[in-house]
Amino acid sequence: IFYNDNFNIYTMNLQIKQSNLVCCSKSKISCFEIANKFHVVAYGTYDCHIHFVSMSNGCEIKDFELNGKLADSIIITESWGFIVCKTDSHLFIFNVNGALIHRIKTDNYGTISSWFQFSSLSGFDYICIKNEENYFGVFEVMYPD
Repeated sequence: IFYNDNFNIYTMNLQIKQSNLVCCSKSKISCFEIANKFHVVAYGTYDCHIHFVSMSNGCEIKDFELNGKLADSIIITESWGFIVCKTDSHLFIFNVNGALIHRIKTDNYGTISSWFQFSSLSGFDYICIKNEENYFGVFEVMYPD
């Protein structure tokens, strides 16, 4: 549920008609992603932070400052729950607990215009990116270099 710049996420139990507040933010949201499988919400704010919240108890797991970079998109991968945050010049890769694993400059990729994630049959997570010049690239999330 959104109210102006506020952000609230609730869980609903339809059998007993009860809702529980999972997380809320009074900061303006730039992007968000929810992964039910990993019980985590990740969202970026206009103050250049990314927040990780547990859906199980509503507690903030981590608040990470993105070095003055605005998060414009977030992906949570299917197999391992890596949280990948895209800014205009970097990709930040976190584990499901909000610990930073990699920070990658995207100069070599050009301006990323779209991206998506997929998992291999053996369970490894990948990101596919497309830049403004229609070049595509794929990398394994755990080993992006």
